[in-house]
Amino acid sequence: MIGQAVAPAKAIYAALNGRVASKEARELVDGLASGLEHHEWNTTGRVNRRGQKTRDKLVFAAGAFVADLLVAAGRPEAAGWVYRPMRTEGFFDVGFSIKTFRPLVGMMVELGFIEPHEDNAISSSVKTKAARWRATDRLLRHAAGRGITPENVYAHFHQALPEKPLVLRAASRREQKDKARGKRMAFRETPQTSALVDDLERLNAFLDGFEIGGGRHRGYTRIFNNGDVEGYGWDQGGRLYSICDRSYQSMSGRERACMTIGGEAVAEIDVRASYLTILHGRTGKPFDVTQDAYDLEGLIPMPLGKDLTRWAVKKWAVVILGHESHRTRWPNEAVEEFMDLTGKALGEAYPIQEIRRAMELKHPIFKDWGALGLSWGDLMFHESEAMLGAMLELMDGHGIPSLTVHDSLIARVSDVDAAQAVLKASYKKVCGLEPFLVVKSRDEGIFQRSRGAAFS
Repeated sequence: MIGQAVAPAKAIYAALNGRVASKEARELVDGLASGLEHHEWNTTGRVNRRGQKTRDKLVFAAGAFVADLLVAAGRPEAAGWVYRPMRTEGFFDVGFSIKTFRPLVGMMVELGFIEPHEDNAISSSVKTKAARWRATDRLLRHAAGRGITPENVYAHFHQALPEKPLVLRAASRREQKDKARGKRMAFRETPQTSALVDDLERLNAFLDGFEIGGGRHRGYTRIFNNGDVEGYGWDQGGRLYSICDRSYQSMSGRERACMTIGGEAVAEIDVRASYLTILHGRTGKPFDVTQDAYDLEGLIPMPLGKDLTRWAVKKWAVVILGHESHRTRWPNEAVEEFMDLTGKALGEAYPIQEIRRAMELKHPIFKDWGALGLSWGDLMFHESEAMLGAMLELMDGHGIPSLTVHDSLIARVSDVDAAQAVLKASYKKVCGLEPFLVVKSRDEGIFQRSRGAAFS
């Protein structure tokens, strides 16, 4: 690599879950580890060479890191950069500890296999930003000498299914004006956690038997939130995340419509106004699921047209239902996104208090938001329970594979009718309401709308 470039926003997360899958990859990683050991022995004054156990960990870690570096080297948008927070708790589920990874990185830098970003601050401090690195030409030449390139990396390194698919995080917190994600927490195994893990492992193993085309998926990790709140009971958050490079969850709806499962075209089943459906259902409030929850025509001016008004209304709902109480101003992220879309100030085009007034007229339940006994964590949990429940029923009861994007379900076109019926029943079980479903496919766009029943 020439020069010291600024790491781009699209640097790839170093998940460290790549596993050696070919003879060439094994030779590459073994040779790299031997060079690192020799360098360590000569430069650190280490009296004894590593034992077999510690060497195996070094080889394992080197393979995982090299896989991420090679993937990033083939991504122009990442300019080769990978990132990884250097925090002890972030290494719970990768098969080795930060005590193995930190010297590995240091030696790879010293030997010229990777270059660190100029802003790196490798520290265990909670406030430390993620460190960034990228492969040098030397590492890329070593790999190419074994026939391994960024273009064929997945033929030589396979991503393992999550070894620890259940994750618990502390409550998020504010650091000045920024919201910081809660740190990862260790937890004690109980019958409840064992049951949660069993469901995830069964689902991951089942889906691993189907070829997914047009997008990547290597198993789900279920992340629960607010684990440090008194009386916690695994009932906050709980979303299913497909954590892999170029995960289908990170793709646009148009891109997901081009996916296949087992070689068959898919359709995506969206739950319209999922959180609002759950909120009304859990509180026993009547809710007409057939209405367009975000159509405020006649209730609010539309200075930039109906589409942008709808964008502002949906954004408002996401912001409010993602916080504990009402907001008096638009968050910076929404302001910046709107400026990028329109070149205009969000607060001037759509004052947040005007949106609130109109939404409270259409949905009076918003008047009591913050005093309903339900938080964003509760809504996310109930949504995740409905989605996971549907996926498990489709698997166990019908042998049908499905994928989720939080408030939508992806299934093969031939399975759409069964998937809709199961998803409706799962939501009804969780909140007492059958949702309004919108089904989208590649060939026909929105080709079906399925109306749910009124509250009962």
